[in-house]
Amino acid sequence: EGEGVVTGFATVDGYPVYVAAQNFAVLHGGASKAGCDKIGRMLALAEKNSTPIVYLLHSRGMQIGEGVTALEGMAQLLSKAAKLHGVVPQFAVVDGEVYGQSALLAACADFTFFMKEGVLTADSPLVIAARSGKNLPEAQVGGAAALPHTGLVSFAAENYKEVRETVHKILDILPDFSGA
Repeated sequence: EGEGVVTGFATVDGYPVYVAAQNFAVLHGGASKAGCDKIGRMLALAEKNSTPIVYLLHSRGMQIGEGVTALEGMAQLLSKAAKLHGVVPQFAVVDGEVYGQSALLAACADFTFFMKEGVLTADSPLVIAARSGKNLPEAQVGGAAALPHTGLVSFAAENYKEVRETVHKILDILPDFSGA
């Protein structure tokens, strides 16, 4: 409680993974400079140890009170995540609203999972509605129903058990991670 992002190390059915989870209870999961730096340190460890990464995303964007420093932190984080794309497996789980710059983290991931309540958009649904002149439901704009239009390697998932099983299957077939 009180932390905007929690990072750690875990296993998925015997496979080691690094985990970064946004805490929606803290400023609606808004990314801060310190939170971005924390995830960045985790990404450096994942690269050094060739260990997969799991992002648990639920954020309405940036902590705007930090101004440019938060954006600078996110830019550095996204740069590092993009460089790791295809180098170490990155899995993003969209479990709630994920708007703004935080949505780009899912775009850097190799595989993205959408939970029932998951919505992923670079802009808030209100901004999209204003631009398009259409008032579409969030789920239609950036939820699992919109998956065919995202260009992301993505899956709709009912629960975390299903996510875990799919991550396990993917790691089983990747050449550097099979037989762990």
